[in-house]
Amino acid sequence: MDSDEITNSATVLSFLLDVVPSGEPGAWLSKQRVLIDGRPTVGGILLFSDCPQAILAKRSAVKVLRYQTKQDAERDYLVFDPITIEGPVYSLIYETVEKVKEIIEGIEKLGPSGLQKIEYPEEALHEILTNAVLHRDYNVQADVQVRIFDNRVEIESPGRLPGHVTLKNIVTIQPE
Repeated sequence: MDSDEITNSATVLSFLLDVVPSGEPGAWLSKQRVLIDGRPTVGGILLFSDCPQAILAKRSAVKVLRYQTKQDAERDYLVFDPITIEGPVYSLIYETVEKVKEIIEGIEKLGPSGLQKIEYPEEALHEILTNAVLHRDYNVQADVQVRIFDNRVEIESPGRLPGHVTLKNIVTIQPE
């Protein structure tokens, strides 16, 4: 993989102009350890390639699915074809939050004064999606999935819990 994939990408140039205006892409990326021996790391590709999904052998996008049901996900209840969102991690998260928010706000429920639009805190969506994208196992060939139902949102991040963490002890486990 050529270093140009991240040193000359629009993503890294825009980032550097905003954050480190005096930084030179190659030197700055090497200092951040996302360019090692002239080759981009997986982290470098995910963060600074304009289209990491075209480069990585594993799937690293987000799929958004809308089911018109309160029950378990079944294809028969899909409202539209799944939406695939791709791009570098930063824009992947923000674009997914915007799309999910747009879909959720299009759902109405019956309230005391008639049909009301559903709202979901944007900060919560952003936090959950950030965790799902950043902490996923990039060795698993699957996209992060966001499933929107009439009564809930489910976000599935590929991979397993780390080390000795289980569903039983996840709440009580303390970092060492």
